[in-house]
Amino acid sequence: MVFSLLSALSGLIWIVAGPPRFAGAGRERAREAALRGAQWLQGRLLQAREEGRNFRFRVSLADRLPYLEIRWEDTGLWERYDSGENAWFRGEGPARWAFYSTKWHTLSPGMVLHVFSDRESSPAAVAFIVISPACRVSVIREGP
Repeated sequence: MVFSLLSALSGLIWIVAGPPRFAGAGRERAREAALRGAQWLQGRLLQAREEGRNFRFRVSLADRLPYLEIRWEDTGLWERYDSGENAWFRGEGPARWAFYSTKWHTLSPGMVLHVFSDRESSPAAVAFIVISPACRVSVIREGP
């Protein structure tokens, strides 16, 4: 009886606390999703330049969203990179929209996206996607 009770309690503690070796798994999945998201955005920038198309890049400044999206100006169609809830993105800065111009090959304004491993509870970003006005997209682990 005592052994059963101890087993149940240790199992409950394991379920609540989780095994320590998996603590960083969510952060690594978020960083990998951030890299894929940055590659997706870089691909859209190259596509826009090659095809001579403008687009708007929309980000959330308040909520964390599991996707990045653009809206092509010529067709009005949306394209989305979905992280599958492996990463949650939130923009930093005064603008919710950045505009890509084929004439100047610029994205204005440049911005920083904070990447989180979950929707609400993680207090600090695990990575940052830095997008320069010159259309350079990079992922860093430390805040810019």
